Amino acid sequence: MLGLEFNLLFDIGIILIVGTILAYILKKLKQPPLIAYILAGVLLGPIGFSLITSQEDILLLAELGIAFLLFIAGIELDIDRLKRAGVPSVLVGVIQTGVAFLIGNLIARFFGYPFSSAIFIGLAVSFSSTMIVVKILSERKKLNSLTGRLSLGILLVEDIIIIVALSLLSSWTGTSSLQGISQIVVNGAGLVAIAIVMSKYILPKALEFAADTREIFFLASVTTCFFFIGLASALGFSIAIGGFIAGLALATHPYNVEISARMDSLKDFFTVIFFASLGMQLYPHVIVKEIWLVISLLSVLFIVKPIVMSSVLSYLGYGTRVPIKTGIGLAQGSEFVFILASQGLVLNAITQETYSVMISVILFSIAVTPYSFKFANKIANYFMKKFPRGLLRRKRIDELEKEKKNLKNHIILIGCDVMGRSILDEIGHGNVLVIDHDPEEVEELREEGYKAIYGEADCEMIISELNVEKAKMVVETVPNFEESLYILRKVKKMNEDLLVVNTAVRVDDALRLYEEGSDLVLVPTEVAGEKASADIKKILKGKNLKEKEIQNLKQLEAETYEII
Repeated sequence: MLGLEFNLLFDIGIILIVGTILAYILKKLKQPPLIAYILAGVLLGPIGFSLITSQEDILLLAELGIAFLLFIAGIELDIDRLKRAGVPSVLVGVIQTGVAFLIGNLIARFFGYPFSSAIFIGLAVSFSSTMIVVKILSERKKLNSLTGRLSLGILLVEDIIIIVALSLLSSWTGTSSLQGISQIVVNGAGLVAIAIVMSKYILPKALEFAADTREIFFLASVTTCFFFIGLASALGFSIAIGGFIAGLALATHPYNVEISARMDSLKDFFTVIFFASLGMQLYPHVIVKEIWLVISLLSVLFIVKPIVMSSVLSYLGYGTRVPIKTGIGLAQGSEFVFILASQGLVLNAITQETYSVMISVILFSIAVTPYSFKFANKIANYFMKKFPRGLLRRKRIDELEKEKKNLKNHIILIGCDVMGRSILDEIGHGNVLVIDHDPEEVEELREEGYKAIYGEADCEMIISELNVEKAKMVVETVPNFEESLYILRKVKKMNEDLLVVNTAVRVDDALRLYEEGSDLVLVPTEVAGEKASADIKKILKGKNLKEKEIQNLKQLEAETYEII
């Protein structure tokens, strides 16, 4: 027993060490850390240096990792998002899941897989990764954009479907036993009922009492997770389902934001463990043997799913850009597939070979996701030029994208978050045109009497409608360097005399923007909203702050290196 515990601790330790080293290397190469964790698993596993070879340990680490990750994902999910996204998210989620499942199932049958394996393979390509998509959208500050809201709504619908599917498959026997299905339904209903009762009557009081003490509050949250993990296991469900339901039980509580913040370190820890454990389960010989099946399934994830989602959203009136970005963003498999594949293996519904194929396909698709997000804008812009009014019908959001085009000598404010609002309050209702990616923010601004349009300013067609040629100034508060650089180059090309104010998170990014021709770069760590407003007023009056700001930034950079 002691030997098993030591082996497990050794496995976790070596995963963290190798994962950290690779993360440093890939950061230097400007690659996402997710790739480092997967590579760590590959190097440590059977096809690498074989430092971790126990299949039991690997599966234990992976299941524990996914249980906690889904617990945290459950906390961060808000049922109200589904209500806000409404019918479009439900329709897209259901249609996309059904089409992908059917095609995946037919592909498996075409390659000679039995009925039970085809069911699991079809489900494997039907769902997208909530954890990865939310992480990337959050990092890019796009959670509240229309693309972000639709994506979150679709993901929530898919999560509900896969939870139901996993529950029904928990006691797979290959036959349709009415008694077995009834037992699953009763157990599932019981688990959900307990979660609802605890969420409403027990957890609020327990967490409120514990909130004064940091340690007890943290322990109460983790205890909730373990309670539902144990309960789910006792009722015949995966421990990951228990973790997810525990998260949902806490999601409706006022303390959910604080709980989520406290869990950040655990999330990072288990992200490394989970993806490294998946990397250990990559078997190249199986992939080579089933290469055409793997390619076919990846085609469903990378081609079929985006086309289906984009088409449905376009038909519902969301134009071209938003549907394509949403479809590309959700073009990967789900972390739930690990549970699905493990369950199929335990129940003898699939073989070890099928298991390896499923894991390999999903893992590769997840690894590609950061890059697909990176190129989504370019792909969407390309199709925007080809189909400016939508792939299937006229845009439903036209009224948010159209404003009077007779603007002259105006100020264009791109992004109306905290800093944008502060600047707007100083500038006032004058000749200002606001563009923001949050439809609700746009509607609110219009109600307040501002000229505002919906859109993402890194879209060429949106910029073309802003009368940049006749504008006095563009103020951009987007906290994304690539978007800032694109906007700067585009508007300067359209109007060389235009005053351009950009925003940068890092000093080196700010200096680069100055090199590209920006007249003023706001660095939030150095410039508060009030100072930004004062500086903008100065350059509007003809004062040149460029050289002064460059010197300040270089001094800040020098001091930073000196401290390091």
